[in-house]
Amino acid sequence: MDAAMFSIGNSSSASDNETVVIASNEDLYSYAERVVAAVICSIICIFGSIGNSLVIIAVLLSRKLHTPPNVFVVSLATADLLTSLFLIWDVVALLSSDGWPLPNAKWLCTMTSFVIFVCIGTSLSNLAAISLNRYILITKPYRTYQRIYSPVNIGLMVIFTWICPNLLSLLLSLTKIVGFGYNRKYFICCHFGQQPEDELLFILSDVLLIFIVLVVVVLSYIFVLKHVRQHFKGKRRREVQGIVMQASTSGNDTERQDRQRSTTAENSISQPDPSGQPIRRRENYKDLQVTKNLLLVVVVFFVCFLPYSFLIIFPRSDSFHLYAILLALMNSCVNPVIYARRHPHFKIVLSAMIKCQYQNIPEPTGIAKRFFSRGINPIL
Repeated sequence: MDAAMFSIGNSSSASDNETVVIASNEDLYSYAERVVAAVICSIICIFGSIGNSLVIIAVLLSRKLHTPPNVFVVSLATADLLTSLFLIWDVVALLSSDGWPLPNAKWLCTMTSFVIFVCIGTSLSNLAAISLNRYILITKPYRTYQRIYSPVNIGLMVIFTWICPNLLSLLLSLTKIVGFGYNRKYFICCHFGQQPEDELLFILSDVLLIFIVLVVVVLSYIFVLKHVRQHFKGKRRREVQGIVMQASTSGNDTERQDRQRSTTAENSISQPDPSGQPIRRRENYKDLQVTKNLLLVVVVFFVCFLPYSFLIIFPRSDSFHLYAILLALMNSCVNPVIYARRHPHFKIVLSAMIKCQYQNIPEPTGIAKRFFSRGINPIL
């Protein structure tokens, strides 16, 4: 980041410095570009607000969705919903011709930048929690999974995913490493480095968290993939052994053949895999399908955020910075589309909600039954 940007967060900056910053803004982005950015922000705001609200309501309406990973999905949707709602103030900032257009309500811009920063950190924490959840579910005995993901522990984990980003944001703000408010360089409400000497710490505050979560996610899914491959290799080997045994006893009576086939099928489910972990019935197609879809959510998040992470490292990339921010914010409205198209459980519930066919919602909750009995549309 150049010195002009850092002068924004310094309350002692002279007016001539601010004039230089505004002039550099006009060279950096034209008003037409900012109008396009405002339109994109408006689309993210509308679709993100509607989509994430539907995800949260879906969990409230169906007990089928009351699973440990979906607790983190709801937490993630809540963070995306808040991001989408507060983006309206970025639209206001982008359309302003000279500075923040509401001088008596600067706190709105400060709160917007703070909330979005916290919600992005919360999203990262929830993605890490989702990845660890899938790792433990797939690779560990089910009793271990139940012990770790008890209702109390899940509640503490969700609280942790929200408290840590809030504490980090407050720490960075109180130490004046990062400021929150209107950024004259990009015409949006966002966080920025307060002083040039804190440039390295400012970059680390953005990049380090993303890198740490990326490592956790990658390792978790690598171990899941390794475990699944070992399981299916062992299953294929047992099937081949069963076929050989069946061929060698082809002269026996029908009852013995049936007993052999039953034993082979039973072994293919209950025998331990090469890693020594028991293969549970719970590791069926839907478990793996859910895991793949949640992996897709993680991949989309990092595809959206990695360009931003790379660009803030290179000070001369300012002309692309606003577009990288928009790509990162776009992630807030993508996840509901993934759930609606690919998640085996969310797909059914969201489809029934959108079509107003509430009788098709599987395992409706008490809240859903009360709404339906009164003829109330819970979406409205």
